[in-house]
Amino acid sequence: MNDSPLKIGTKVPTAIYTASDEPVCIVDSMKERTDDAQVARRLVACWNACQGLSTLTLEKIGAMLTPMQGIVFGALGNEFMQTEKQRDELLAALRQVRDLVDAYGSEDDNNAVGNAIAKCEGGGS
Repeated sequence: MNDSPLKIGTKVPTAIYTASDEPVCIVDSMKERTDDAQVARRLVACWNACQGLSTLTLEKIGAMLTPMQGIVFGALGNEFMQTEKQRDELLAALRQVRDLVDAYGSEDDNNAVGNAIAKCEGGGS
């Protein structure tokens, strides 16, 4: 299964499907519980909110968060992911600019672009 959005089944509210209607799973607590549909909705919401984050990133974030931080992160998770995605898109564009600066720019321009890339990647000044 790829990193595509999930949805709840229309006929079975405990069934989870991909956006292209491929079955993923059915939530069944195997007990006399009535909240399986709510659990399925929560799983879908969590999956969709975490689009674009790797499992390793999620595990690292989860290990660092206190319960209160988890609540805040849950509320802001989508905004965080959008910011991270925008950063990655801007970094890719900056790398293209670096290629042009390498060919046509000055050494100072080249250093400025290189430092900006290094800073975005977590290093440099």
